[in-house]
Amino acid sequence: MPTTTDVEIPDFNTLPGHELMRDPHRMLPSEAMRVFAMAGGIQVDDDPSAYADLLAYVEEHCVVDLDGYQKFYAEHGLNATMKLVTAWLGELAGGAD
Repeated sequence: MPTTTDVEIPDFNTLPGHELMRDPHRMLPSEAMRVFAMAGGIQVDDDPSAYADLLAYVEEHCVVDLDGYQKFYAEHGLNATMKLVTAWLGELAGGAD
């Protein structure tokens, strides 16, 4: 059974919807740290309300096209939206290896 360290985070720039998010490489280090402080090792299955708070922060501060983001969610669903945000967090942390 895979562990959380075995989970492959997709390349953010190849995901549909990546253009809806701020370019993580143009954020200030303090902004990145604020996002990571909120993320703090959240596991959606363990604490969905904490992940919802993180999503709310990202939506308010890191989505560049909120209408497009809402349309993306309506068309692709919550799992795809969470995958997009998780990949964005991975890119914010330094990108895919």
